[in-house]
Amino acid sequence: MSVRKVTLVALLMLVLGVLAAGCGDSEESGSGESNGAAASATKGPALDGDPLRVGVMCACSGPAAGTAGGIPQLVDAWEKYTNDNGGINGHPVEAILVDTKNDPAATVTQAKKLIEQDKVQAIVAADYQGTAYAKLASKAGVPITGGNYADQVFTSDPIFFPSGTTTPVFYYGMVSEAKALGKTKFGVMACAELPPCAGVSGLVEALAGIVGGVEVVSSAKVSATAPNYTAQCAQAKDAGADVGLVAHSSDVIVRVADQCAQQGWKPLHTNYSSTVSANWLTTPSLDGAVTIQGNAPLGTDDTPGMKRFNEAMDQNASKYKESNQYGEVSINQWSGLELFKKAAENAKMDASSTGEDTQKGLYAMKDETLDGISPPLNFVKGQPTAFVPCYFVQGIKGGEYTAPKGSEPTCVPEDEIGKIGEVLAAAAG
Repeated sequence: MSVRKVTLVALLMLVLGVLAAGCGDSEESGSGESNGAAASATKGPALDGDPLRVGVMCACSGPAAGTAGGIPQLVDAWEKYTNDNGGINGHPVEAILVDTKNDPAATVTQAKKLIEQDKVQAIVAADYQGTAYAKLASKAGVPITGGNYADQVFTSDPIFFPSGTTTPVFYYGMVSEAKALGKTKFGVMACAELPPCAGVSGLVEALAGIVGGVEVVSSAKVSATAPNYTAQCAQAKDAGADVGLVAHSSDVIVRVADQCAQQGWKPLHTNYSSTVSANWLTTPSLDGAVTIQGNAPLGTDDTPGMKRFNEAMDQNASKYKESNQYGEVSINQWSGLELFKKAAENAKMDASSTGEDTQKGLYAMKDETLDGISPPLNFVKGQPTAFVPCYFVQGIKGGEYTAPKGSEPTCVPEDEIGKIGEVLAAAAG
């Protein structure tokens, strides 16, 4: 497959489709909206005045509930922890969560509510419909601060500010880290439900050409409704693949890995971001997996940012932390909320401040890591953030998350950043 056939749209639609299409078997998501700042603020240090306001667009119910259904608990935990620890600039903060049900029409309605009625100063995207409200947010000057930063709009619209690694670098990281472990032959299986998924193998091939010494030796489709994956596993095994990349939802990845292991194909499994969920920890065939993450690996506790995250989860969301919905998506959303907090601190915001003030606080950042939960973040006024060129490595060993490289991010060499840009430019053309 030529690089030109690997369209950027195909890749990014894959990211959205994988997370939304295969997310059944959700747990109860709880309340559709959260508005509890006043109650939590009274239990911590004395906070003054009306609260700062951040909106959260959440696909908490509907087809994406399996991934996002637990987000209300995380948002409540962040709000309570923040207010119990001094708020923002001495003021309380109110996190206003709305449920879009992953429906485009409902998404626009809820975005208008947050912007026009609730007067939020930023929005965190815990949904998959960013393009539906991009113009509305831009016109109002309300920035979207991270959350689901794998949504392609984060790399193309200046009103979106990613709080972690952007999509092309996830794939670069998978190829690079596999090579570093001596694994060079990828067996790629991509979702059959969405035609753009066919672009994954070609993208891996293109990035393998940049890293060097890596190739795709097997490419197949997998469907969530297939009775078995015998043929796909046999194809990868016969081709000599020693790396497995299953581009689908978490539950499908588990089923494929188990069936392939039964047939004797036991590769190094790799993947990225919120495809990794708690069910991986109890799947022996995924033991030893190495994944690429946009925020610090779960299980680390050696930076101030991760200490706060873990403390907040233990204090305010222990049941959520024990659920299958707790995973890398949790720290992704937390990073979006923390990005708003840091911007508000930079701009010395209070309840009268606007989204424009939040933007000023974002543009003031220089290699901002949110106290060790994000790769270095930089934003340029009026320009989309096409690349956040660093990523984190997370592993699974003995039923627990590991951090093979600790909490330090790995960054793409500068000369290879340009080559990745050339690949994407050629693909888009």
